[in-house]
Amino acid sequence: MNNLIDELIPKKTRTITAHLEKALIALGDNFPHKKEIKRTAERLTSVWIEMSKSSTSSPPKLKWFPTDFRSLMIKGPIESYFLCPHHLLPVTAKTIIGMVPNGYTLGISKISRIVSWACNRFELQEDITKLIADNLWEVQECYKPKGLIVSMIGDHFCEKIRGIKQKSPTQTVEMRGNVTAEELFLFNARINQDQFVIER
Repeated sequence: MNNLIDELIPKKTRTITAHLEKALIALGDNFPHKKEIKRTAERLTSVWIEMSKSSTSSPPKLKWFPTDFRSLMIKGPIESYFLCPHHLLPVTAKTIIGMVPNGYTLGISKISRIVSWACNRFELQEDITKLIADNLWEVQECYKPKGLIVSMIGDHFCEKIRGIKQKSPTQTVEMRGNVTAEELFLFNARINQDQFVIER
């Protein structure tokens, strides 16, 4: 019966789980006899696979709609989570997107999908912010917005629970195209509650 179950579980999952079980034993946690962590290695494997799945998948397909709207559109904050690549500890993130259409506007649910997709990988916040901007900007010329702002504010648990043990949110920003001073003012007003003002 156990052999049949092993055959149904992907090899990658079994390999990761086996290594994690060895790590728990090395920590001296009396694994696997301690019932509270009997399946911890299995659960952690599932979490890691789920939170890194986008590293091997294509970005969501975008859908654009004709529009006469030419002013700033702001989407967010979009809440998401990712694991920092240095400690594999969680980062809780809020992303706000500012976009100035140039004849076409992007389906708003696709913006959230791009953010979620970009976060499902072990990457630095800086690289995730750039990845979001790249996927919203590197489109067919007719769909390309006039201006784009991507702002992510991340709360890093590697700072909160180890080392300095401080809560100090980090903001990363990517800007593309032409964003006027007035549009930037409006964008900053939207995120001013967190007191992160972007200068250009």
